[in-house]
Amino acid sequence: MDAAMLARMRRLLGIFVIAVLYFVAVHHVTNLYWAKQAAFERFILVAGAPYPLLFWAGFVGLGSAAPLVLLFHPRFSSPRATAIAAALVALGAFAFLYVFIIGGQVFPLEIFPGYEARSAFHDGRVGAYAPSLAEFLLGVGGWRPRSLIALVGARVLPIRPPRDIGAPFAASVAAPVAAPVAAPAK
Repeated sequence: MDAAMLARMRRLLGIFVIAVLYFVAVHHVTNLYWAKQAAFERFILVAGAPYPLLFWAGFVGLGSAAPLVLLFHPRFSSPRATAIAAALVALGAFAFLYVFIIGGQVFPLEIFPGYEARSAFHDGRVGAYAPSLAEFLLGVGGWRPRSLIALVGARVLPIRPPRDIGAPFAASVAAPVAAPVAAPAK
């Protein structure tokens, strides 16, 4: 990949990381306006170990701040730094998904506000979760079809940017091929 293309891809990844940080911040701030969600936001962002650590260190630190430094600091402009930044973004996305999905599942709900409900199912306690072997294998096995679909799509569909990055887009796209015309029947 030439230097201009690499710079363009680095900038695009950085813009996406900044946009995701913005939308996640807006999501959490607007949840704080809703009084019912304040306890959940406190659990996810401050007090519900290990979820705040995964959110702040995993998603914000390693998955967003570190890649932004690697992408926008002039000292780190190599293809290797770009690949490391992309890998960190993917790991940060997994940390965010774990916090959002698993943290949301283990948060104790108040089913009947103002009343106390008791059962043998540990109501009001933070649940613990560890994936079973079948769940783990299902998650890992899902990568194969997705990777195959992405690989085939990248090879078959014209999604790569043009080679000449400075040329206008219309000039760099080949003219469509006309379908053959059948000869009239005699």
